[in-house]
Amino acid sequence: MKLNDTNLTENNFDRLREITESLPKLSDLLEFKNGNNIEYHLLSGKCIGKGLMKEQGVAVQVCELDKDSEFPVHLHQAKEWLIAYKGSFTLKTEKSATLYGVGEMAFIDTNIAHSLIAEEDCSVIALTIPASGGFPNGSTK
Repeated sequence: MKLNDTNLTENNFDRLREITESLPKLSDLLEFKNGNNIEYHLLSGKCIGKGLMKEQGVAVQVCELDKDSEFPVHLHQAKEWLIAYKGSFTLKTEKSATLYGVGEMAFIDTNIAHSLIAEEDCSVIALTIPASGGFPNGSTK
């Protein structure tokens, strides 16, 4: 592609915008809330999240996932760090699929479409900056 081919570039950005706007946001995945606990709507399996902190633009949640639980592809405005402290999970993006085990950390930048699959029963600490609506405890504030 030539740098001065702005029509092709604009078409690519328009198509990318169209594709990503159709992906669910994290808040769309919330199924029900009970206090600080959330159950997420998944493609398979079960994930219960417990909100630990949401203040000054930082949110922290502990997620308990059953083996073979699968988050659908989604994106969000926040930067996200996922730290496995029990079991393992695979994080998938358009460019890769990476397995993370106990003590390992995944980073997802803003607006990166991603999904997650629990390879075994696992526990994950999820941290987002800035705190986003619906995370970590279902609150949109």
